[in-house]
Amino acid sequence: TTAEMSRRHNDLNVMCLSADLLGERLIKKMVEVWVETPFDGGRHARRVQKITALDKCSLEPLPVDESQGVPAHLLTD
Repeated sequence: TTAEMSRRHNDLNVMCLSADLLGERLIKKMVEVWVETPFDGGRHARRVQKITALDKCSLEPLPVDESQGVPAHLLTD
């Protein structure tokens, strides 16, 4: 299932479900499978390491224009 593969191959820690489109029993089963499924690691770990590296880069603080109190890249001339 998608819930299982998202954990097994990508070690995902967030799952979004649509209550409008899925029944309660299906949601419960999907969450159960997702929570109980371990990360396989191995060849999939390299992909997760790449994502982690990208996250670290994107979490760097942006320079702030002190006079405006907003990130400098949002200011227009």
